[in-house]
Amino acid sequence: MKDPSMIKPEPIEETSALKQRIKELEQSESDLKHAEERLRESQVKFREEQRFNQLLLDTSPALIVAIGFDGKTLMMNQALLDVLEYTKQEICGADYLNTFVPEEDRGTLAVVFQEIIKKGKATINENRIRSKSGRAYLVEWHGQTVNTKGDSNFFVGVGIDVTRRRQAEAALKESEEKYRSIFENAVEGIFRVTPDGYFVSVNPAMARIHGYESPVEMMAMVTNIGQLYVDHQERRRFKDLFNRYGMVNNFESQFYRKDGAVIWLLINSRAARDEAGKTLYSEGMVRDITLRKNAEQQLMESEERYRAAIEYSNDGVSLLRGGRHIYVNRRFLEIYGYDKPEEALGKNLDFTIHPDDREMVAERNRKRERGEHVTPKYEFKGIRKDGMIVYIEISAARITFHGELATLAYHRDITKRKALEEKMQAISITDELTGLYNRRGFFLLSQRQLKLARRTGKNALLLFADLDKLKWINDTIGHQEGDMALFETAHVLKDTFRETDIISRIGGDEFAVLASEASLEYADIIKNRLQDRLNNHNSNAYREYNLSLSIGIVYHPPPPPYSLDELIKRADSLMYEEKQRKVSVKPK
Repeated sequence: MKDPSMIKPEPIEETSALKQRIKELEQSESDLKHAEERLRESQVKFREEQRFNQLLLDTSPALIVAIGFDGKTLMMNQALLDVLEYTKQEICGADYLNTFVPEEDRGTLAVVFQEIIKKGKATINENRIRSKSGRAYLVEWHGQTVNTKGDSNFFVGVGIDVTRRRQAEAALKESEEKYRSIFENAVEGIFRVTPDGYFVSVNPAMARIHGYESPVEMMAMVTNIGQLYVDHQERRRFKDLFNRYGMVNNFESQFYRKDGAVIWLLINSRAARDEAGKTLYSEGMVRDITLRKNAEQQLMESEERYRAAIEYSNDGVSLLRGGRHIYVNRRFLEIYGYDKPEEALGKNLDFTIHPDDREMVAERNRKRERGEHVTPKYEFKGIRKDGMIVYIEISAARITFHGELATLAYHRDITKRKALEEKMQAISITDELTGLYNRRGFFLLSQRQLKLARRTGKNALLLFADLDKLKWINDTIGHQEGDMALFETAHVLKDTFRETDIISRIGGDEFAVLASEASLEYADIIKNRLQDRLNNHNSNAYREYNLSLSIGIVYHPPPPPYSLDELIKRADSLMYEEKQRKVSVKPK
């Protein structure tokens, strides 16, 4: 029998080793699974980063391009593709210089490419690119090489489209050069001053006008524009106008020259303000009008005798030059309600003309200035200082005054005559009993209205009405009551129709109304409205009868348009048919 101590433990040891090995394999499998999970997470993260990077490229407003060292295009972002008008498939592998760069710029850009390859990056530079349709863009580029696996095998350019900026800069430069040329060579004096009146700059003409040899000399001797004014009240008046309106036009005042002489200047000035509305400086132009002012003074002196002859004329007299009054007499001021000649002198010819007639008078004046024939005498509506309308008969002629063409005009106030004429006209077209238009007035006004309707394509309605039983009223109650019935009927018609409608009594018991701009549907409306007015009027009247009207209404224009006489005949016929259908009016 073997000694138990001598038995080998191999199976136990082998089992233990196998268990250990199994444990190690399980651990290895677990590690492998963890590694695979980490790999998958890494791949997902990588793809997300790729999508994010691509999104950044495609949404970036910058122009981005990747170019191989062989000059082939590798990639462009969406912004650059949109500018060049290509697709990703079209640009892939395209020779960048020959495809996207104008021929005259290729040599310069090729040098830049070599600089990037050599140095790894390039200084900021600008070059042009050309789109598929041939449009050129100026781009400011930043270039740098990119290392892939340790080798620099392509570079990336990031650009900004500066086309508009450079165009704006060029336009600004051109504008500044033009302004500088105008500033230096202008005949008028040009100045710029601070809000306190201190000179910032003056041009050579400004210096010459004031007797200085150069702008430098003038600004050295005169610091503030206020030093040049002869009358400081005028300076304050200019400042008040400027502060109120931010600009002053055609301001005339006297100024000192370097030698002490006094000159007249015409000033136009405006304020330059910042976004908050604060005045930064003011600039303006001046013109020497000394000769003109002296001539005007001499003219005024030489005209004294002429003034004495016409100053107290019964007609208003005005003298105009360039469309502006240079003389008016006392009667002119009285007609238009002004107190002093200064209120009219220098003003445009239309300041006394009603707006309705300004264009007519201006056109006549323009024709007269062109030497065309114009009726010398005509009428227009004038307007007084207080706003009242006056009617003027004017006689105007072109004359030569002190060597210059001018217009001499005589103004006669015919307001009273026009009022009398209008009164007579109103009497001639008005029915004395009712206050409506009479037959003459109706035909005169209605024919005009129908002509206008035909020309403008507007519609109209003609109503013809007969007062029922007027003969019975006259015979039974008396003609005085008949007149009252006609008067009340007129009142009802005026209450029914619009002020613009032509309402008339055309004779005896007959009334006619022309309603302009009225549709066919308006006929029934107006007929019902008229009947309602009659009913209301009858319900409030205490008499032996009711007012009643037989009515005929026709529409204008039917095909073809009828004359006024034809319209009345048709309406009269319809009215007669209605009258025949009515029951006779009975006393209450």
